[in-house]
Amino acid sequence: MSIQYDVKHYLGLGALSVAFFVYLYAPLLMVFIYSLNASPITGV
Repeated sequence: MSIQYDVKHYLGLGALSVAFFVYLYAPLLMVFIYSLNASPITGV
């Protein structure tokens, strides 16, 4: 009595995955962008 589920048929799973990775990597991208700041102010 095994039901096989195909992940390709779930509507919205791709969009949910993209939203998750954007949520996950956006803060890292912001830190990277701010680390390239050419401002003379340095924080310790």
